[in-house]
Amino acid sequence: MRLFTFLAVLFFGFVATAQTADDFVFEVDLSSSGNSTYNFYITHVGNVSINWGDGQTSFFPNSQNRLVSHTYNINGNYTIYLNGQIDSFSFNRNEPLEVVQWGFSQFQTMEGAFEGCQNLVINSVDHPNLSQVTSMSNMFNGAKNFNSDISAWDVSNVTDMSGTFRLNWTFNINISNWDVSNVINMDEMFNSAILFNQPIGSWDVANVIDFTYMFLGAADFNQDLSSWDFQQTANLQDMLFSANLDTYNYDALIRNFLNLQLINKNLGISNFEYCDVFSRSQLNNRGWTITNDRQASNCSNQTLIGNILLDGDQNGCDFLDINVNTIAVNVNDGNYSFNYFTIDGAYSANLRPGNYTVVPIVDSQLFNITPDSIIITITPSGIVNQDFCVTATTPIDDLEITILPLEGARPGFDTNYKLIYKNKGNTRLSGSVDFTYEDDFMDFLNSNPATTSSSTGMLSWDFIDLDPFETREIEFTMNLNTPTDPNFPLNSNDVINFTAIINPALNDSTPLDNVFNIKQQVVNSYDPNDKTCLQGNRITPSMVG
Repeated sequence: MRLFTFLAVLFFGFVATAQTADDFVFEVDLSSSGNSTYNFYITHVGNVSINWGDGQTSFFPNSQNRLVSHTYNINGNYTIYLNGQIDSFSFNRNEPLEVVQWGFSQFQTMEGAFEGCQNLVINSVDHPNLSQVTSMSNMFNGAKNFNSDISAWDVSNVTDMSGTFRLNWTFNINISNWDVSNVINMDEMFNSAILFNQPIGSWDVANVIDFTYMFLGAADFNQDLSSWDFQQTANLQDMLFSANLDTYNYDALIRNFLNLQLINKNLGISNFEYCDVFSRSQLNNRGWTITNDRQASNCSNQTLIGNILLDGDQNGCDFLDINVNTIAVNVNDGNYSFNYFTIDGAYSANLRPGNYTVVPIVDSQLFNITPDSIIITITPSGIVNQDFCVTATTPIDDLEITILPLEGARPGFDTNYKLIYKNKGNTRLSGSVDFTYEDDFMDFLNSNPATTSSSTGMLSWDFIDLDPFETREIEFTMNLNTPTDPNFPLNSNDVINFTAIINPALNDSTPLDNVFNIKQQVVNSYDPNDKTCLQGNRITPSMVG
């Protein structure tokens, strides 16, 4: 009888403490704590039992969000077993020592789950079921010593990763295979994660609209983000402030911004250096505000440079030939592809060591280019110099002109305009630009360059030797009539008409763009937010885009 009683006690004691695959299991260390009471928050569905690891078990019926608490007789290490469906939990800085097993619970959120748990360790063989989790906001915020391998977690349904690793001073696990394609918010995700530097350039971030402070203070982060598909509405404010992108990765990033045609963005960074001057200046032209970067002083290292010339006399390219501007030079290493553009005929690319295919991009119906492509090898030192020579195919004339108002048309004020004309063909051309305006409603003041001739309502400028690829500009100023003009007053919402024509047009391959008309709506003199529609106050659906 005594033997039976002993075995029964042993059996039921084992049942009370045995771990099953269903349980959420973690260890706590109270050995150095001055408080023998341990508590945490849980939200659960149905009944939940908690085995506190000291022979005591608590039962919680029904679904509820509750603070659970237990006082131990002796401070020490304990393994706690939660059995039942746990929707969420939060340790509220009353940290567990180690997560041993996640169990069968289908968690609903991980928001703030381990926030402030400074010495957290996750050594479970299984992975948490995150199929219903949409928020990991602040999940490991302040878990400053956490560095457990969570790379195999399925986070594909998560939409909010704001602050997930914020103030985590140790975490540097490769989570590049995480599926973040549904994430919308990455605000402060790695803020002050000072050691994190993993290759997450393959992440699909196309749905993210908030990158603010994402890598703020992530002092070791230096990765290539040139494949990230940033959307136009995304907030990039201080995304990389106090991160550590080198010249290669920063150049690649600004080229990516340029290729994505993003405009009017604010990117606060700290002491980044670039070599791709063209792409950086183009971002300025597109309304970007970037603070605390500068051109690097060592851009000659590991660099591809060259010139592209137009062989105007058909006898091979030499220093007497024409520099070709704004031609794109595509550089591809098999994984990434970027375009570099010529400035005064020269291009440069600051590249990492490796093999690259270099292809200048020209219209093959207008030009041949030699060589048409080339494979180069960039070594850890030295410069690769590769020039290209452009020759015309069958002669084709093609001119284009555009009128650009530089500000709103305001009654009684001086208004500035620009004529932009370019040679899109492959022959050198000379001719004239004619501009007509409504002389009754305005007076011509001046232009740069000066007019070749002028008459009532007509201005003309001659041009000589406009080369293929070349663009020129004419700026001029008109003074508009006041609303009180006795004969031809101008008032808000009136429309004034302008026409520009570029000649010769007789043999032009696309004569429609030799003429440009605008109908500019007059605006109130004191409204700073007026916008100009070049087609007047209405457009048809076919004119959109």
